[in-house]
Amino acid sequence: MGPGTQASEQTPEASLPPGGLNRRVLGIAMVLVAAFAIAMGVVSFETTAVAAGGVLGSLGTGTFFRGWGALQDRRIVLTNALERRVLQLATHRGGTLVVTEVAAALDLSLPAAERVLTGTDDGFRVRSDVTDEGILLFEFPEVQHRQRLGFPEAPPPPSIRES
Repeated sequence: MGPGTQASEQTPEASLPPGGLNRRVLGIAMVLVAAFAIAMGVVSFETTAVAAGGVLGSLGTGTFFRGWGALQDRRIVLTNALERRVLQLATHRGGTLVVTEVAAALDLSLPAAERVLTGTDDGFRVRSDVTDEGILLFEFPEVQHRQRLGFPEAPPPPSIRES
């Protein structure tokens, strides 16, 4: 860390859980070795090789699925972080967003921004509606209601770029 950099100013990737790639690769390798051992055991009528291959295959499958679970956990953390940023942007923009402004403000592709917005649309806290001009709007009624009541607007979070 350089001078003036605080420990709390880490990149978002620094706090992400691992994706489990090593476990998934190891699990696949173990299953392939197990399949080879089982095949050789069947060809040579060696029950020990078949049994060892079965155990190794089971361990490999378990290792793979632990890695897969880690990947899913990482995706959940990333999705939650993106949803938080979208909510901050909605608060800053008055409670109405469109896909293009989310993509521009959060540095996402259009399909990624649309997936995040669609994922938050529960018909209650976040609603989507198509205007007469064909524009898909995502409305955040709780944010809009808060502003109608005259609550002070929160300053924009530092993670959101002005576009």
